[in-house]
Amino acid sequence: MRTLRLLEVAAQAERLRLRAMLQRNLIRLAWAVGSAMFVAATIVCGHVAAIAAMSERLTLAQASGLVALADLVIAVILAVVVSHSRISAGERAALTLRRDAMSGIGSGLSWAALLPILFGLLRRRYF
Repeated sequence: MRTLRLLEVAAQAERLRLRAMLQRNLIRLAWAVGSAMFVAATIVCGHVAAIAAMSERLTLAQASGLVALADLVIAVILAVVVSHSRISAGERAALTLRRDAMSGIGSGLSWAALLPILFGLLRRRYF
């Protein structure tokens, strides 16, 4: 019975941790969106300045085309970098640890013993 109580406490603690993490990440997301708006405005100003500088020697269409081509090259380079991103060793180790822990729980406890705890948590959470 002690194991079941520990599992219940662990589940409640995890729920609290996830709620706090979600709140923190939502605040970080709001700040990131604000920051992204200023980055976008800076990039637009840089493009306008580059086109204005090049338009002294080129037509407006040619200058805009060169800036667009440079943007395309940068976008392709970034896409290649992102496509080669692989799972890290730390992520792989954490995934293995989680799988091992879950298989250990499954062999040590029966689902019939866990159902009352799970229903109790759901009832407190949603009802």
